[in-house]
Amino acid sequence: MEEHLIKCNECREKLSYIRNYMEENDEREQIELDYLKKIRIKTRIKSVLIAIGIIGILKRRSKFAAPSFGLLV
Repeated sequence: MEEHLIKCNECREKLSYIRNYMEENDEREQIELDYLKKIRIKTRIKSVLIAIGIIGILKRRSKFAAPSFGLLV
């Protein structure tokens, strides 16, 4: 096959096109994965902050909160 590519300009151009296409596609996929990773991290942070906020609100409004004994301030 390599010998054929040395001799055949048309096949060499097609192979070059395929390789370039694959490289561009890999770069696009990496950008998409990085973007999705950022979204996942931001969503996780927001979820944790919301949970902490809800716990704080419930703790302040609870009339029958268990004594903390200095463990939870």
